[in-house]
Amino acid sequence: MIELNKNKDKALDETGVSTAFSPMMISDADFRRMVDFIKSSYGIDLSQKKQLITGRLSPAIRKLGYKSFSDFVNHLLEKRDESEVTLVINKLTTNYTFFMREQEHLDYFYKNIIPALVRRHQRDKVLSIWSAGCSSGSRRSSTSPSTNAATRPSFPKRAAAT
Repeated sequence: MIELNKNKDKALDETGVSTAFSPMMISDADFRRMVDFIKSSYGIDLSQKKQLITGRLSPAIRKLGYKSFSDFVNHLLEKRDESEVTLVINKLTTNYTFFMREQEHLDYFYKNIIPALVRRHQRDKVLSIWSAGCSSGSRRSSTSPSTNAATRPSFPKRAAAT
């Protein structure tokens, strides 16, 4: 049950926690309709991404004034409003790529993953890295310089990006 907190004019759940940023619930049927629409219109398969859809779209749906995912999905599929379709695609896809993006992820990779791989491959001295989902190859290129430094020239390396 959701009620209105009269002091702060914010929606609260039954425990008194604000629902402003929590994901809205989506029924299996509405999830399937959304997935089918995105797949048939844009070729993007989000059939395993229910949490991504609710997490990324909920704040925008609330901001647009919809009370439920069902109301939004109904409107989206009936009207095909260009601004709302664009909003959905922009929220559900990553729209930027560049060299050394997401520095925190790279730091973790260099400090934790690479040392563990080096230890694991002391005997064969071969380090293979596959960076999946690369639109332009920037992620692969971001890993190469530090991987080379961490493994020294004695370690042959293979890096692939798809």
